[in-house]
Amino acid sequence: MLTDEQIGFFDEFGFLVFRQLFSPEEMETIDNEAEVALDEIYQGREGGPHGSWVPLLGPSTPFNASLLEDKRFYGIATQLFDESLIGLNTDMLWWQADTGWHRDLDVPGNTGLKFIYYLDALQAETGSLRVVPGSHIEPHHTDIPEVEPLRITPKDEDYMQKVRALENQQGDSMLPSVAVESEPGDVIAFAMPLLHASFGGAPNRRFGATVYWVPSKTPEQADARRKEARTIHTNHYRMFNYPIDAPFCHPHWIEGAQGNPVRERWIKCLRDLEWISAP
Repeated sequence: MLTDEQIGFFDEFGFLVFRQLFSPEEMETIDNEAEVALDEIYQGREGGPHGSWVPLLGPSTPFNASLLEDKRFYGIATQLFDESLIGLNTDMLWWQADTGWHRDLDVPGNTGLKFIYYLDALQAETGSLRVVPGSHIEPHHTDIPEVEPLRITPKDEDYMQKVRALENQQGDSMLPSVAVESEPGDVIAFAMPLLHASFGGAPNRRFGATVYWVPSKTPEQADARRKEARTIHTNHYRMFNYPIDAPFCHPHWIEGAQGNPVRERWIKCLRDLEWISAP
């Protein structure tokens, strides 16, 4: 259960850090299953200019496929939003470059939640996630303060207090970025419109993600979400050389929704939003 302090911090700053949410054995399983999926999907072909990407909802990746409904993720997600949210995907990325500053969703009114977990220990200068606290709040701003990031190390137990102290120093100005340094087993949750980036990471930096979308409130926002889904598909073919005949959402996961009302609702929503192609 999240505390009121954690929920308030997320609402204000757009992210939370959970140290060692995964055990070492679970991290090993995540890694092993992802390698199996990579071999199954790519079958020896090269990734794209930005690396390789695989969804992990198939029968050969049962632990990863369970994470969308794992209480550690779904429970946190429903507390930060509510039970109307939509489980989108669990995946693994082998990343080859800096990301630059970006938002995973940038349409006013649309939001979601992303859990990210790195398989390598990362510091600010070696590719750790960086976020701009509060940048998820509309209207969205794009300016990035050009100062050294506040480092949050795995040993920091008071990161919320450190960010609030930074806020007190800045007043109404946009906050500097925060570099969330991490060890394998740590999980970072952030609102998908939050500005984030990484710099200086080694080739084939590996990270997994579990993603939820919050339902759009208007038809216009839903149309923008459909466009977002099409853009993501196109980008993954281009950036990661993802095989065009490989599904984003494995039929095994779709078939397993029978008798599972939560997943059945998700699949209905994902078909409507064109994340899943119509049968």
